[in-house]
Order: sequence, then C-alpha cells, then structure tokens
Amino acid sequence: MAEQVGGEQYREIDGQLHEIKRQLRQKKGYPYELAKLKYHLQLAAEGKFIAKQPNKFLRIISSGLPIMLGEDAKGKTKVSTEILVDVFFTILTANFAEMFGTSFAELRRQCFTPDQIELCIKEFQQYRYHEMLDGYTLFFLVEQENKFYVRGVYLNAADEDEPAIVDNFKFNVMRDWEANEKYGIVVPHQA
Repeated sequence: MAEQVGGEQYREIDGQLHEIKRQLRQKKGYPYELAKLKYHLQLAAEGKFIAKQPNKFLRIISSGLPIMLGEDAKGKTKVSTEILVDVFFTILTANFAEMFGTSFAELRRQCFTPDQIELCIKEFQQYRYHEMLDGYTLFFLVEQENKFYVRGVYLNAADEDEPAIVDNFKFNVMRDWEANEKYGIVVPHQA
C-alpha cells in the first residue's frame, strides 16, 4: 500500500512538518497541547489515522482502538492479530439507520462476527477502557443471510456476576435511542 510522494504533494506535506517544528521552537513554547501532538504524530507514523465524524448523530471518542484477537469465544481458534475499532457516542437522538447509514455496502463494512464482538467486550472490560465505557450500551452491527441485526451490549462494571448484558435487535426497528442515555456504536476502523 506504499504510495510515491513527489512534487507539490511532497512540498505541501514537508511544509506542514516544518510548521510543526517551527511551533516547537518558539521561545514561549508550543502553543497547543504537546501530549496530543505526540500522540497524533505517533499514530500517523504507524499509519493509523483518526476517523472522521460519520454523521451529526455521533461523536468519536476513540479511533483505531486496538483489540487483540487471541482465541474465539469457544476457546478453540488461536489468532495472533489485532483489529482496530472506532467507538462513537450518540450526541443526538437517533435510530440505527441514522447511526450506521443505509447503503448495503456501507453497512457491510461496519459488521462484526459474534466472536469479534465477544473479544471486543472482553477487551473493553479491561482496566484501560473500563471507566470510559462503564454504563454504556454499545451497538455492534452483525450480518446474517444478507440481513442486518444490531447486538446491544450493556457494560456494567458494578455487577461482577453479569458485567455485560447482551440484547439483539432487528436493524429495521425504527426505535429512537435517546441522546441523554448512554449509547454508543463500535465499528471496524476505516483508515
């Protein structure tokens, strides 16, 4: 996936990098948040780019979040790869079509397998995502026989016996999910 860079494109990118260096050398110091600059430069160096806001109903809270795929839900398949996911929170009342879109190709790109969903939930329950997502219902898109369904997973750290509650919904259900509740969607990262 390497891309040759030259001419005007090279000069434009090089100019942007020089501007960052100029800002870093200012006597008063870097005028923005240095930790965020370092974070985003590292992501860019690794080829991980922040996803754009998909629509007016959602706000991204984490882009390119790594989920380690160790073994499937039945403990059989050993997999040593990772997937990257984007997590969005709802900021306006919306139904599934407004959250995920409506075109078949667009929906298909956002689907997870049931095993991937289980691995995501296990990862989200780890300490580093625990506080950020506790109390949220996260929606995952699933495709079965050319029909789309949404798996809703409520994360509840306070309940050790049942820390994740799962419900399944038909995609075409026109229920509005209230913005003042804690809802979010998880989709595969689109670079």
